[in-house]
Amino acid sequence: MRFIKAGTLAAGLGFVASTAMAAPQMLGLVATNGATPLTCEGGICTAEISAFCLQEYRGEPARGTAYNLVDPTKILLVASAADGREIRRSVGHVAHLTVTRGQYALRISLPQDMLAAMGSRDAAIVVAPLASAIPVPVVGDPNPLTEQEIALAAGPLRTAAQPIVAGNEQNAVAARITNRLLNLLPPEGNGTRVAHNRAFDTALGARRSSPNADYGVVRATEAFHTCRTLRMVDGGVKRCLETAHDRFMGFVNIDYWRAVGAGS
Repeated sequence: MRFIKAGTLAAGLGFVASTAMAAPQMLGLVATNGATPLTCEGGICTAEISAFCLQEYRGEPARGTAYNLVDPTKILLVASAADGREIRRSVGHVAHLTVTRGQYALRISLPQDMLAAMGSRDAAIVVAPLASAIPVPVVGDPNPLTEQEIALAAGPLRTAAQPIVAGNEQNAVAARITNRLLNLLPPEGNGTRVAHNRAFDTALGARRSSPNADYGVVRATEAFHTCRTLRMVDGGVKRCLETAHDRFMGFVNIDYWRAVGAGS
Protein backbone atom coordinates (compact mmCIF):
# COMPACT_ATOMS: atom_id res chain seq x y z
CA MET A 1 0.00 0.00 0.00
CA ARG A 2 1.15 3.52 -0.69
CA PHE A 3 -0.09 5.46 2.31
CA ILE A 4 0.95 4.39 5.80
CA LYS A 5 4.17 2.73 6.84
CA ALA A 6 3.89 -0.37 8.97
CA GLY A 7 7.58 -0.52 9.86
CA THR A 8 7.02 -1.67 13.41
CA LEU A 9 4.95 -4.63 12.30
CA ALA A 10 7.39 -5.56 9.54
CA ALA A 11 10.46 -5.25 11.73
CA GLY A 12 8.89 -7.20 14.55
CA LEU A 13 8.25 -10.11 12.22
CA GLY A 14 11.68 -9.94 10.65
CA PHE A 15 10.46 -9.18 7.13
CA VAL A 16 12.77 -7.72 4.52
CA ALA A 17 11.74 -4.65 2.52
CA SER A 18 10.65 -5.51 -1.00
CA THR A 19 12.60 -4.73 -4.14
CA ALA A 20 11.47 -4.10 -7.69
CA MET A 21 11.74 -7.82 -8.50
CA ALA A 22 10.42 -9.21 -5.22
CA ALA A 23 6.95 -10.65 -4.79
CA PRO A 24 4.34 -7.88 -4.50
CA GLN A 25 1.89 -7.62 -1.63
CA MET A 26 -0.90 -10.05 -0.92
CA LEU A 27 -4.35 -8.62 -1.57
CA GLY A 28 -7.66 -8.85 0.23
CA LEU A 29 -10.71 -9.25 -2.02
CA VAL A 30 -13.84 -7.33 -1.08
CA ALA A 31 -16.90 -9.56 -0.84
CA THR A 32 -19.38 -8.79 -3.61
CA ASN A 33 -22.64 -7.03 -2.80
CA GLY A 34 -24.75 -9.83 -4.26
CA ALA A 35 -23.74 -11.51 -7.50
CA THR A 36 -21.54 -9.56 -9.92
CA PRO A 37 -22.45 -10.10 -13.60
CA LEU A 38 -19.87 -11.51 -15.98
CA THR A 39 -19.24 -9.94 -19.38
CA CYS A 40 -18.38 -12.53 -22.04
CA GLU A 41 -16.44 -11.85 -25.22
CA GLY A 42 -14.15 -13.98 -27.36
CA GLY A 43 -14.69 -17.10 -25.28
CA ILE A 44 -13.72 -15.41 -21.98
CA CYS A 45 -16.04 -14.10 -19.27
CA THR A 46 -14.75 -11.40 -16.96
CA ALA A 47 -15.69 -9.21 -14.02
CA GLU A 48 -13.79 -6.72 -11.91
CA ILE A 49 -13.56 -7.06 -8.14
CA SER A 50 -12.40 -4.57 -5.54
CA ALA A 51 -9.21 -5.29 -3.63
CA PHE A 52 -6.89 -3.77 -1.04
CA CYS A 53 -3.35 -4.36 0.15
CA LEU A 54 -2.73 -6.65 3.09
CA GLN A 55 1.04 -6.08 3.22
CA GLU A 56 2.06 -2.42 3.12
CA TYR A 57 5.76 -3.22 3.37
CA ARG A 58 5.76 -5.09 0.05
CA GLY A 59 5.55 -3.40 -3.33
CA GLU A 60 2.39 -2.57 -5.24
CA PRO A 61 1.61 -5.10 -7.99
CA ALA A 62 2.05 -4.01 -11.60
CA ARG A 63 -0.83 -4.14 -14.05
CA GLY A 64 -1.26 -7.68 -15.34
CA THR A 65 0.33 -9.37 -12.32
CA ALA A 66 -1.25 -12.80 -11.84
CA TYR A 67 -2.72 -13.87 -8.51
CA ASN A 68 -4.18 -17.05 -7.03
CA LEU A 69 -6.78 -17.34 -4.30
CA VAL A 70 -5.46 -18.54 -0.97
CA ASP A 71 -8.75 -20.40 -0.52
CA PRO A 72 -10.21 -21.40 -3.94
CA THR A 73 -13.69 -21.90 -2.45
CA LYS A 74 -14.06 -18.14 -1.94
CA ILE A 75 -15.25 -17.47 -5.52
CA LEU A 76 -18.48 -19.00 -6.80
CA LEU A 77 -19.98 -19.03 -10.27
CA VAL A 78 -23.76 -18.52 -10.15
CA ALA A 79 -25.84 -19.49 -13.17
CA SER A 80 -29.45 -20.23 -14.02
CA ALA A 81 -30.20 -23.62 -15.56
CA ALA A 82 -32.72 -24.05 -18.37
CA ASP A 83 -35.32 -25.29 -15.88
CA GLY A 84 -34.90 -22.18 -13.73
CA ARG A 85 -32.75 -23.75 -11.03
CA GLU A 86 -29.91 -21.67 -9.62
CA ILE A 87 -26.56 -23.43 -9.87
CA ARG A 88 -23.62 -22.42 -7.68
CA ARG A 89 -20.16 -23.82 -8.32
CA SER A 90 -16.82 -23.05 -6.74
CA VAL A 91 -14.50 -21.85 -9.51
CA GLY A 92 -11.56 -20.38 -7.61
CA HIS A 93 -9.34 -23.25 -8.74
CA VAL A 94 -9.82 -22.39 -12.44
CA ALA A 95 -10.32 -18.62 -12.25
CA HIS A 96 -7.55 -16.36 -13.52
CA LEU A 97 -6.97 -13.24 -11.41
CA THR A 98 -4.95 -10.37 -12.81
CA VAL A 99 -4.28 -6.87 -11.52
CA THR A 100 -5.97 -4.09 -13.45
CA ARG A 101 -5.16 -1.07 -11.27
CA GLY A 102 -2.56 -1.48 -8.55
CA GLN A 103 -3.87 -2.97 -5.33
CA TYR A 104 -7.42 -1.74 -5.79
CA ALA A 105 -8.87 -3.83 -8.61
CA LEU A 106 -8.49 -7.36 -9.93
CA ARG A 107 -10.04 -8.86 -13.03
CA ILE A 108 -11.40 -12.38 -12.75
CA SER A 109 -11.54 -14.38 -15.98
CA LEU A 110 -13.31 -17.68 -16.65
CA PRO A 111 -13.70 -19.68 -19.88
CA GLN A 112 -17.10 -19.11 -21.44
CA ASP A 113 -17.53 -22.82 -22.14
CA MET A 114 -17.96 -23.30 -18.39
CA LEU A 115 -21.30 -21.51 -18.71
CA ALA A 116 -22.33 -23.74 -21.61
CA ALA A 117 -21.41 -26.80 -19.56
CA MET A 118 -23.73 -25.54 -16.82
CA GLY A 119 -26.53 -25.05 -19.36
CA SER A 120 -26.54 -21.27 -19.05
CA ARG A 121 -25.63 -18.30 -21.21
CA ASP A 122 -25.62 -15.72 -18.44
CA ALA A 123 -23.79 -16.05 -15.16
CA ALA A 124 -22.31 -14.03 -12.32
CA ILE A 125 -19.65 -14.46 -9.70
CA VAL A 126 -19.81 -14.15 -5.94
CA VAL A 127 -16.75 -13.33 -3.84
CA ALA A 128 -17.24 -14.67 -0.33
CA PRO A 129 -16.14 -12.81 2.81
CA LEU A 130 -12.51 -13.08 3.99
CA ALA A 131 -11.11 -13.87 0.55
CA SER A 132 -7.45 -13.12 -0.05
CA ALA A 133 -5.09 -13.59 -2.97
CA ILE A 134 -1.40 -14.30 -3.34
CA PRO A 135 0.82 -13.34 -6.29
CA VAL A 136 1.79 -16.28 -8.48
CA PRO A 137 5.39 -17.20 -7.54
CA VAL A 138 8.10 -16.19 -9.99
CA VAL A 139 11.28 -18.20 -10.50
CA GLY A 140 14.29 -16.33 -9.15
CA ASP A 141 12.30 -14.07 -6.81
CA PRO A 142 14.90 -12.59 -4.41
CA ASN A 143 12.34 -12.11 -1.65
CA PRO A 144 9.48 -14.60 -2.04
CA LEU A 145 6.55 -14.69 0.31
CA THR A 146 7.15 -16.91 3.32
CA GLU A 147 4.68 -19.30 4.91
CA GLN A 148 4.68 -17.03 7.96
CA GLU A 149 3.74 -13.97 5.89
CA ILE A 150 0.99 -15.82 4.07
CA ALA A 151 -0.50 -17.18 7.29
CA LEU A 152 -0.47 -13.72 8.91
CA ALA A 153 -1.92 -11.84 5.92
CA ALA A 154 -4.60 -14.39 5.04
CA GLY A 155 -5.45 -14.99 8.71
CA PRO A 156 -5.34 -12.30 11.41
CA LEU A 157 -4.78 -9.34 9.08
CA ARG A 158 -7.57 -10.35 6.69
CA THR A 159 -9.90 -10.94 9.64
CA ALA A 160 -9.04 -7.51 11.06
CA ALA A 161 -9.90 -5.92 7.72
CA GLN A 162 -13.35 -7.47 7.42
CA PRO A 163 -15.42 -4.98 9.47
CA ILE A 164 -13.68 -2.12 7.67
CA VAL A 165 -13.99 -3.21 4.04
CA ALA A 166 -17.45 -4.75 4.48
CA GLY A 167 -18.86 -2.17 6.86
CA ASN A 168 -21.01 0.93 6.46
CA GLU A 169 -18.21 3.49 6.53
CA GLN A 170 -18.79 6.00 3.73
CA ASN A 171 -15.78 5.13 1.56
CA ALA A 172 -16.44 1.38 1.77
CA VAL A 173 -20.06 1.91 0.73
CA ALA A 174 -19.09 4.26 -2.10
CA ALA A 175 -16.45 1.80 -3.36
CA ARG A 176 -18.90 -1.12 -3.40
CA ILE A 177 -21.50 0.88 -5.33
CA THR A 178 -18.93 2.16 -7.82
CA ASN A 179 -17.48 -1.31 -8.39
CA ARG A 180 -20.93 -2.72 -9.09
CA LEU A 181 -21.64 0.15 -11.47
CA LEU A 182 -18.39 -0.50 -13.34
CA ASN A 183 -19.43 -4.10 -13.90
CA LEU A 184 -22.87 -3.05 -15.18
CA LEU A 185 -21.67 -0.49 -17.73
CA PRO A 186 -20.79 -1.53 -21.30
CA PRO A 187 -17.07 -2.20 -21.92
CA GLU A 188 -16.46 1.20 -23.47
CA GLY A 189 -18.47 2.89 -20.73
CA ASN A 190 -20.03 5.48 -23.05
CA GLY A 191 -23.60 4.25 -23.38
CA THR A 192 -26.68 6.41 -23.44
CA ARG A 193 -27.84 8.51 -20.50
CA VAL A 194 -30.78 6.13 -20.03
CA ALA A 195 -28.41 3.14 -19.90
CA HIS A 196 -26.19 4.96 -17.40
CA ASN A 197 -29.14 5.77 -15.15
CA ARG A 198 -30.46 2.21 -15.30
CA ALA A 199 -27.04 0.80 -14.39
CA PHE A 200 -26.66 3.24 -11.52
CA ASP A 201 -30.11 2.48 -10.13
CA THR A 202 -29.18 -1.20 -10.08
CA ALA A 203 -25.80 -0.48 -8.49
CA LEU A 204 -27.53 1.45 -5.70
CA GLY A 205 -29.04 -1.78 -4.41
CA ALA A 206 -27.03 -1.38 -1.16
CA ARG A 207 -29.28 -0.71 1.82
CA ARG A 208 -28.69 2.40 3.85
CA SER A 209 -28.49 1.62 7.54
CA SER A 210 -26.48 4.46 9.07
CA PRO A 211 -25.55 8.10 8.45
CA ASN A 212 -22.13 7.01 7.19
CA ALA A 213 -23.72 4.58 4.75
CA ASP A 214 -26.06 7.30 3.54
CA TYR A 215 -23.10 9.59 2.93
CA GLY A 216 -21.36 6.77 1.07
CA VAL A 217 -24.34 6.66 -1.28
CA VAL A 218 -24.06 10.43 -1.68
CA ARG A 219 -20.36 10.18 -2.53
CA ALA A 220 -20.97 7.45 -5.11
CA THR A 221 -23.81 9.48 -6.61
CA GLU A 222 -21.61 12.57 -6.87
CA ALA A 223 -18.90 10.54 -8.60
CA PHE A 224 -21.43 9.09 -11.04
CA HIS A 225 -22.86 12.47 -12.03
CA THR A 226 -19.39 14.00 -12.36
CA CYS A 227 -18.12 11.14 -14.50
CA ARG A 228 -21.16 11.15 -16.74
CA THR A 229 -20.34 14.73 -17.77
CA LEU A 230 -16.86 13.50 -18.84
CA ARG A 231 -18.09 10.77 -21.17
CA MET A 232 -16.00 12.04 -24.10
CA VAL A 233 -12.98 13.19 -22.09
CA ASP A 234 -9.93 11.31 -20.80
CA GLY A 235 -11.22 7.80 -21.42
CA GLY A 236 -14.88 8.47 -20.78
CA VAL A 237 -17.25 7.52 -18.00
CA LYS A 238 -15.67 4.20 -17.15
CA ARG A 239 -12.14 5.52 -16.74
CA CYS A 240 -13.44 8.33 -14.54
CA LEU A 241 -15.37 5.88 -12.36
CA GLU A 242 -12.30 3.65 -12.06
CA THR A 243 -10.40 6.60 -10.65
CA ALA A 244 -13.22 7.35 -8.21
CA HIS A 245 -13.40 3.70 -7.11
CA ASP A 246 -9.67 3.56 -6.47
CA ARG A 247 -9.79 6.77 -4.47
CA PHE A 248 -12.56 5.35 -2.27
CA MET A 249 -10.63 2.09 -1.79
CA GLY A 250 -7.49 4.05 -0.96
CA PHE A 251 -9.22 5.67 2.00
CA VAL A 252 -10.59 2.27 3.06
CA ASN A 253 -7.06 0.90 2.98
CA ILE A 254 -5.84 3.79 5.15
CA ASP A 255 -8.52 3.00 7.73
CA TYR A 256 -7.46 -0.64 7.70
CA TRP A 257 -3.78 0.12 8.26
CA ARG A 258 -4.59 2.56 11.04
CA ALA A 259 -6.61 -0.18 12.76
CA VAL A 260 -3.84 -2.73 12.33
CA GLY A 261 -1.24 -0.27 13.58
CA ALA A 262 -3.28 0.57 16.62
CA GLY A 263 -3.46 -3.07 17.56
CA SER A 264 0.12 -4.06 16.81
